[in-house]
Amino acid sequence: MMKLFVWVAAVATFHVINVMADDWTYTCFDKGPDVISDNSSTTIKCSASGADEDQAKAASFCHRPNNKQANNTFLDYGCGKCPAAAKNGTCLSCPAWNTTSNGENSNCNKHQAPIFTFSCYQGGASVKCSNGSLLKDIHCWGRSQLTKKTTRT
Repeated sequence: MMKLFVWVAAVATFHVINVMADDWTYTCFDKGPDVISDNSSTTIKCSASGADEDQAKAASFCHRPNNKQANNTFLDYGCGKCPAAAKNGTCLSCPAWNTTSNGENSNCNKHQAPIFTFSCYQGGASVKCSNGSLLKDIHCWGRSQLTKKTTRT
């Protein structure tokens, strides 16, 4: 009877241990909405869970704004897949574990400079100059307008 009790206790303990989820810890960039530079980049600790370590790693993601979409208003960087509130195409997710190479891919959501559309004036009319340019590359040029100031005495 005692052997049966020990065997049942051992089997129960084995099943409890196997049912418990595994966590895998990784990091992602968590960056504020500094659109001019990436000087404010910081990382945060993230974790994903799964039935085992492989599943936990497969569930680990980071997200960032889609820098190929001009004038993107989504600015969030962080852990996990893109938030449900992100509009289609404004957010990109990346796996924090590379299942192909079986290697670490933390911080896969590295800052990408956003692009913006802009217009310049040509002949008094606004002309769209770009479908997307880096902020530092936005320039308009043209002939300067000289004006004479007259004063009455």
